[in-house]
Amino acid sequence: MINEKEHMAIIPESTDTPDAMPCSCRCVHLGPGPLWQKPDNQWVTVDADVRYADFCIDLNKNPGLPFATGALDFIYASHFLEHISIFSLSPLLSECFRILKQPGVFRIVLPDVIKSIGEFIRGNTDFSLFRRRKQRRPDLTLFECLREDFISASLQKDVFGEMALAH
Repeated sequence: MINEKEHMAIIPESTDTPDAMPCSCRCVHLGPGPLWQKPDNQWVTVDADVRYADFCIDLNKNPGLPFATGALDFIYASHFLEHISIFSLSPLLSECFRILKQPGVFRIVLPDVIKSIGEFIRGNTDFSLFRRRKQRRPDLTLFECLREDFISASLQKDVFGEMALAH
C-alpha cells in the first residue's frame, strides 16, 4: 500500500507553472476523455492521454496546471476527480482555485455511487448507467456494471492501467 510520503515524492515540490502561458481560452475541461467535443475555441483540455489533451498532464503525478493565476472563467470536471489520488486531490483543487477568476465557476460532476448501489440491490438491469455499460460490453454481469463505479474500466488502459481505482 502506498503512503502519502512515498506518493508525494513523485510530485514536484513546487506546482508553480509559468504565469504567462499563452492561452486565449476562457474555459478548461479536466479529463475530457474520448467522447467530449469542444463547443468552441474558448475551451482547452487537460488529460493524461495525449489523444484528448491540449495539455497532456498526468494530474496524479503533477497536479500543477499551466495557466496564469486568475486566467479562466470556467473549469469543468465530469467523472474525472474520482480518478485522482487522495494525495493529489488537494493540490489539484488548490491549482483550480488559483487559475479561476473570482468570481468564476468550477462545475464538478461525480458518480452517484449510492444510487448505483441501490439499483444493484434492486437488480435493476434497466438502470441507465448499467445499460450503457452493457452496451459497451454485453458480457458484463450486473455486479461488474456496479464495480465500474469503483474500479475504472477506462477506455485509456494504456495510460491508467487495467484496473485503476476510480474512488
